[in-house]
Amino acid sequence: MTKAFARMNELSGSGARPTVSVIIATYNRAGLLREALRSVLSQTYRDFEVVVVDDGSTDGTRHAVEQLAATCPEIRYIHQESRGRSAARNRGIDLARGKYVAFLDSDDIWLPPKLEKQVAALEARPEYAMAYSSASVIDDAGNPLPDVYIASVSGSIYRDIAFYIPVTVLLPTVVIRADVLRRVGPFDVELDRFEDTDMWRRVSLRNRILAIREPLCRVRTHSANRLVAQDPDQIVKQVVQYVRKVVAEDGAEHRIFVRRGARRLCGHYGRAILRSPEWVAHGRKLIAVSLRYWPMQPFLWCLWALASPGLSQSERNGSTRRLLLKWLLLQPTLGQRGRRATTWAKAAFRDHSPPRLYGGLRWVYRAILSLRREGRPQ
Repeated sequence: MTKAFARMNELSGSGARPTVSVIIATYNRAGLLREALRSVLSQTYRDFEVVVVDDGSTDGTRHAVEQLAATCPEIRYIHQESRGRSAARNRGIDLARGKYVAFLDSDDIWLPPKLEKQVAALEARPEYAMAYSSASVIDDAGNPLPDVYIASVSGSIYRDIAFYIPVTVLLPTVVIRADVLRRVGPFDVELDRFEDTDMWRRVSLRNRILAIREPLCRVRTHSANRLVAQDPDQIVKQVVQYVRKVVAEDGAEHRIFVRRGARRLCGHYGRAILRSPEWVAHGRKLIAVSLRYWPMQPFLWCLWALASPGLSQSERNGSTRRLLLKWLLLQPTLGQRGRRATTWAKAAFRDHSPPRLYGGLRWVYRAILSLRREGRPQ
């Protein structure tokens, strides 16, 4: 595709304004992008444009879009030097002409009635600024997985979505009024993770959001976006970066909630990272951040202590450490010895005395190592 073609697409738009602008930011996903675009072109609702922002791809992305754009005038293609997905989405927003804006990641898929149902819902309820839906999950090959993201809350849902959990609003599930989007401001290009959560957080601070419980899109889990495939240093950096931003921007108005949310998000990722033995030090860093925001978390104090690099050689043994962390993460039911160890640990945490703390933890070690030797519950 020539530069002239790309420029022509960017400047197109002299016709009637579409109701919906669909923005797809992509980078080196030519094969998956075709599938994503076909899911948009298969929508039962037809009054839309598609703005594809290619963030410096070096594969066949340009050719893939050109093939579809030759027969589909709804598609507009823009190529830019690689500046990150937030910058690409912001470019799409600047070029969008619709009353509503919808987003689709280039590895995800919409179901045919998505736009029809969400546009109808927003037209019927002008008090809502944005609508999101539930989403099912698929693997690399498009096979369904058991996970489902549920759109469970409507209204003033800031406290439900600001920290990604308990309710996760996924980017491909959203349709938002364009005037609201521009009033809230662009995606934060400084965030490499949670940039979409950050956007919905800012929207929800002053606007009502509508949930549509029906799954209207399929999000793809593949090798490139799984937690274990990512750089643990970057995960820690990005989680802490987002938490600090929310605390700085919302802390004055929602002080207690923000500290609890920071505790919850850092603890969630810290526990997830600890499940990989080689990432124990990174998980410990996130748990420490969680404890700084909310110190009264006995379970996380226990995890933090067990992940300490100062443990004895036998306690640092890989298999023993994995067993200890697994026991704490899964919290299985134990017999009398396990309950006694838990009681000791709780007492130590309440006392805030380091000797009592490690004394209680030694009881935990003994109980679990005893379970390992005997191979059965106490």
